[in-house]
Amino acid sequence: MISNNVRVTNNAEQVIEQLKNTDFIITNLPYVTRIDKGKLELTFQRALIFRFKDRYTAEIEKFDEENRVMIKLRGQKSYIEIEFLPVDGTVKYFIDYTGPRRWIVRKHLEKIPLSLIMRADKISGRKTSVFASTDYSEKLSRFSWVSRIIMKSLLLYRARLDIDKGGLLHSVEEVIAQIEDARKYRALYISGESGKNKFRLLFINGELVGKYVILDGKEYFDEEHLKMYEGSTRIRVYGIIDEKILEA
Repeated sequence: MISNNVRVTNNAEQVIEQLKNTDFIITNLPYVTRIDKGKLELTFQRALIFRFKDRYTAEIEKFDEENRVMIKLRGQKSYIEIEFLPVDGTVKYFIDYTGPRRWIVRKHLEKIPLSLIMRADKISGRKTSVFASTDYSEKLSRFSWVSRIIMKSLLLYRARLDIDKGGLLHSVEEVIAQIEDARKYRALYISGESGKNKFRLLFINGELVGKYVILDGKEYFDEEHLKMYEGSTRIRVYGIIDEKILEA
């Protein structure tokens, strides 16, 4: 087991509150190389050629009377346990690993709680802000930006829908209304594809703030061309965990 005290800029109690948030942990955990259906794939590497990889489920156990939190990462082959508690203006952590290839994983262990504490400290010192007035349409055309959104999101829904011309937005709004978990997220990213035609949409607080559509190989950023979209469509809806990714 490794333990240490980390001095934080803001109130240690507030930092602990951030560390009790499951979405925060999923979004900010280091060494994550993939997120799929709530499972986190962590990859640890040493000397370029030695590597250990496992898929984990994150569980959080809260001890409110002591304002203490324990994060349990249950993997298919290994187990990581991290505990945080406030001590005299600092955040004390304990981290332990059980599983194979400990000689690879051990050198990376301390970075996990340190990264989480530093990020929680930074967030607790400012208000999270998402500007719904921003037009994200141009950003939706960038594959790299969209990929980062997906990495910081959870897939809530996927299906194939028949969309009539002029009915795209109505169909999307009906889908969102059917997804119970969608209410948990202020920001939703929706993508769809029908042959050569594609669309990407971004909603914040129920308002459409980004639109991007490809029709016959040409790019458009307006609602009029969204109305021209039609066809049997593979649609996916993502709940964005870390809204700050939108500001990147």
